[in-house]
Amino acid sequence: TYSDFMLELVDDVTIELPNSEIYSGVKSTEVEKNGWIKRVDVAEDGRLLSVQHGENFALYYTYNADKSINKEMDAIAGTEKEYAYNSIKRLSSVTTKINNNTVLSESYLYSTLGDITQKTIAFETPGYNYSYSYKGNAARDLDFITLPNGLKSYPQKDYSGRNTGKELIDGNGDKVYGEYLTYRKVGDHATKAYTTQTERL
Repeated sequence: TYSDFMLELVDDVTIELPNSEIYSGVKSTEVEKNGWIKRVDVAEDGRLLSVQHGENFALYYTYNADKSINKEMDAIAGTEKEYAYNSIKRLSSVTTKINNNTVLSESYLYSTLGDITQKTIAFETPGYNYSYSYKGNAARDLDFITLPNGLKSYPQKDYSGRNTGKELIDGNGDKVYGEYLTYRKVGDHATKAYTTQTERL
């Protein structure tokens, strides 16, 4: 059976991460889950520093001087993620490595207004491109995303701005797929419906 018990909460702890970085003033919490002791270390400003299972580090993170994350190490999966930023400190790429070999890369481009315009996911060259187009209103709401296969994904929202699904449109303007969410009066998610018939818009 599942169990989750708080064992200890300690403020002002000094820890040393596996990369030899030392942090003081750390808040450390130990929790027991299903017989495992999990420890979570959080910096004074709220940044997650590490997660330990028993005496071993499962996850740990390093940060840039401006407190943006620059590296995430997952000792269990054996992966390392590196984060890079552009000149205005927007995320420009995330690179995932195993044994120093890149296995996945993500890159991002932005407009002069700061909206993301392209996301590229690459398992191999040349990768898969996702292009973002926005409406001309003051809020710059997302209009649609052009997928790697050429389909356009149009997000659907209701009058309250809640997500109500998406529609996929092909190059001929035909709807080839729809996914719709509805809500109860109290606002929680009620049903999810799909359609795959072709429909000319």
